[in-house]
Amino acid sequence: MKYNLFSNIIQNIVIRHNYKKFNINNFPKVNSSKRFVMVEFNAFNESHVCQSLLANFLAKKYNLNIISYFNYCVLSAPLEQTFIQKIKWKLGKFLNYKNHSIYKSFGCSKVIRPYIKNINKTKVEKLTEKIFKKLKSKNDVLKIKIDNILIGDLLYDTFLKSNQIASINISDKKFFHTLRDFIHLYFYWKDFFRDNKIHSIIGVHSVYSYAIPLRIAISQKIKAYTINSREISKIDVKNKFTNTNFLEYPSTFRKLSRSIQKKGLTDSKKILENRLSGKAGISNHLISKISSFHPKKQKSLIRKSGRIKVLICTRNVFDATHVFGNLLFTDNLDWLNFLGKLSEKTNYDWYLKTHINFDGKFKFYQPNSNKIIFDIFNKYKKINILPNNYSHKQIISEKIDFILTQHGSVGFEYPYFGIPVINASYNNPQVAYKFNFHPKNKIAYEKLLKNLKYLKKKTKINKKEILEFYFMRHLYQDRKWLFDDPIDMIKQIDGWDNMMNENFYKYAITKLNRKKIDNLNKTFGNFLNSNYQSLTIKDSSKI
Repeated sequence: MKYNLFSNIIQNIVIRHNYKKFNINNFPKVNSSKRFVMVEFNAFNESHVCQSLLANFLAKKYNLNIISYFNYCVLSAPLEQTFIQKIKWKLGKFLNYKNHSIYKSFGCSKVIRPYIKNINKTKVEKLTEKIFKKLKSKNDVLKIKIDNILIGDLLYDTFLKSNQIASINISDKKFFHTLRDFIHLYFYWKDFFRDNKIHSIIGVHSVYSYAIPLRIAISQKIKAYTINSREISKIDVKNKFTNTNFLEYPSTFRKLSRSIQKKGLTDSKKILENRLSGKAGISNHLISKISSFHPKKQKSLIRKSGRIKVLICTRNVFDATHVFGNLLFTDNLDWLNFLGKLSEKTNYDWYLKTHINFDGKFKFYQPNSNKIIFDIFNKYKKINILPNNYSHKQIISEKIDFILTQHGSVGFEYPYFGIPVINASYNNPQVAYKFNFHPKNKIAYEKLLKNLKYLKKKTKINKKEILEFYFMRHLYQDRKWLFDDPIDMIKQIDGWDNMMNENFYKYAITKLNRKKIDNLNKTFGNFLNSNYQSLTIKDSSKI
């Protein structure tokens, strides 16, 4: 065991050395310009590869200096470090240790880490007290703005995730402290953008406290992007969240040539039907190894009756709750309690299912989320909780009538079988199409739910619309911009989770030769010149 551990350490050191050498050979030396492109400093190997490519393209095109910024304060790291933490951070920078050396190898001249600035303390204390006193309900948290920049949704989701809870108690002292740290973080970045010439910023997430520098940047008309190996997105005032230009899907599809439309629908049909037949894996746009449409049958738990049958499909109750923007309800707790109370007033058969068990990092959070959900529904006796491995294929065969979700993938999966879906968020990927119901407020939502018998009769689902949506969301948006064969990548690095370790560097080195990097630079150029939010197969010249 000790030998294997030592061997792995040595192997990772060698891979990191080779990756740094690759970066030094392929990217120019640091520019002396006083204008900057900022890249997020993190420990995600996949992110390092992606950010290095886009940052160096921007640096070369606009004569920029690359700097990195630590972006995990408040959510997963303290804003105010202890003495020991400060020593470790400074030592890492001085010794050029691990991630510091990686960022330096692709051109980063320095790393910025936010901290509580003494000069801002009085101002922050006063503003925190002022905002806190004005909060009459948790919904008011979502409306919090500073300098007319919305940060309330980011604060809300940060507090839920960091405490692994489903809702906020605005009287909680923990919440007050998080609010104060959030405002400190805001003013740190506001001062930084004021004092430096920032041309562009590259982040990884557009949610949580991670998005504060992005929000400030776009308020100042600074170019902002999010990036990973499966997508690149522009962040702006119109679209504050990654890849949320949902309403543009139909009009963009209509502008494509007939041959591309036809191929897009054909390819979508093949992938979607594979997915819905129970095949899992990345080829079917699934991270998990087991499909929630798997063929294994269990003892039936769905009653045979003449009543309307409703299935609630939940998500992680504290994971980026407002990932696409506001919901019809303030948070998951409010939504689930609303459905629980409604179940007592209706003559439907109600069922609930949580996600099938995930692999990797998700399995650490999933049990906590499920426990919260089960605790909520223990008091609503009309709702039957199905095992989370109860197959959607079996549920369909047992004649479920309606699916309730916020904005989940069931929104395109169940309609393919003619089963209508009602979303509890107007901000959902399917919103531009009629194969879902998209109520705009709670009153309209409740009205739909109270009239399901009538709704069932008038429901008409066009499969072609589903295929068009699927193409625009999963194929037209270029999910293979970095590597042409993600299946091979996952196989070679030995699993999805290894994208976050040195295996990803090793694979990237074998694929990113000079010709490939030059082609990616052309793709970046096309993407920057386009009016579309996400990088598409049009940008990468695949159509």
